[in-house]
Amino acid sequence: MKKSVMAASAVMGMGALSAGAFEATVTPSVDVNFASAFVGGNGITWVDGPMLMPSASLGIDDKSGKHHTSFMYWAGINLDDTKGPDNPNDAQGEITEWDVFADYTYTGIEMVDLSAGSIFYAFPKIGGQYTTDVYIKAKLNVLLNPAATVLYDVDGSNYGFHGDIGISEGYDFECGASIGAWAKITWADSNYGKAYFSSDGNDYSGLMSYGAGLSASYGITEAVSLNAGLAYWKLDNDDGVLGQTYAAWDAIDTPSPQDNVVGNVSVGYTF
Repeated sequence: MKKSVMAASAVMGMGALSAGAFEATVTPSVDVNFASAFVGGNGITWVDGPMLMPSASLGIDDKSGKHHTSFMYWAGINLDDTKGPDNPNDAQGEITEWDVFADYTYTGIEMVDLSAGSIFYAFPKIGGQYTTDVYIKAKLNVLLNPAATVLYDVDGSNYGFHGDIGISEGYDFECGASIGAWAKITWADSNYGKAYFSSDGNDYSGLMSYGAGLSASYGITEAVSLNAGLAYWKLDNDDGVLGQTYAAWDAIDTPSPQDNVVGNVSVGYTF
């Protein structure tokens, strides 16, 4: 499943580049991120302890500037022996999750950006489990940049839908610094909600979590940037305990906290 999804995303991206007169700008980058905890995009705290999260990305832009394809490898490394859904055992200094992202974004429509892609998630510390999401996203380039994303789990949590609706805004300073703020709510259908959020085996759908955060960035040089962020996440289902009802998470005995405040700092380098 991983190979087919990633191949489809790659073909989609390369087709877009062909439409751009076969001329493209390729931009590699790396990032090293330190965070006080690892909270996923759906509000689940996978590890409630310090994490090192390096990533490597490749961005491809066509001649017209309307087609952008990107690929990223990301890893989460536990910095102490904190247990969590990603780490039922002592895994200090080990990778407890790694993901591969593929994305294609089209910006040729006035005031609208459209994206499609896939995310492959691997969990080496809980029996080598993995799952894959495919997604579509739309963002309006107006005040507060409202955006909506719909994801479908193609081989993991009962083939369920989930997604988010959010807003964001930012400001760039002439000195090379920038600040931003965002807020979002996440939702899931009954299949996905039962797999990840239900503690009694019953279907659970609707609002799953909400979060908000602040970010800041400063370009030290044209290639090197320093970034920081602060976010708050709250699970909406007070009875939700990840791992209690989904067979793939049988090894997990540490539930996700219901809410969390996460801080992070990172250094990025663009080649």
